[in-house]
Amino acid sequence: MCLAKVSFILAVKGYSTLESKKVLIVGLGSGGAPIAVELAKAGVGHFILMDFDRIELHNIARHICGVNELGRLKVNAVKDAILLKNPYAQVETYDIDMNKHLDILEKCVAESNLTIAATDEYASRYNINACLVKLGKVGLFGRAVTRAEGGDILRVRPGGPCYACL
Repeated sequence: MCLAKVSFILAVKGYSTLESKKVLIVGLGSGGAPIAVELAKAGVGHFILMDFDRIELHNIARHICGVNELGRLKVNAVKDAILLKNPYAQVETYDIDMNKHLDILEKCVAESNLTIAATDEYASRYNINACLVKLGKVGLFGRAVTRAEGGDILRVRPGGPCYACL
């Protein structure tokens, strides 16, 4: 099927409403990577991906990427996965430790309609939360507890409780 026909089908089925939305995803492991691909399949048109890590052998069992991606930066591997599902998506990548580049994090949060925090450490979650609260933006925090013993999801929105409130 040609790309023009795919684009037409997506527009007819109502996906065009998400085409103008921009989503920032911080953390592209077993949580953030599949979220990115599912949002691409839903028609989100703009992505900002942030993660400094690379695909490693211990990631493969639970990650969307396979052994052919070993050693690649997660931002590049997930960008390619997004574009396989939505070739018209615009994808910005930042292969940085956002805790050391809070100015870039704040800029990206400000530009996005939604921020998804899929990181596995507390410092980054608190820094993302601080940007969301400061800028009055909406964010989602999600994580799985070690060995999938449980997990949690939190939505942060202006005027509501934030990650630090927990």
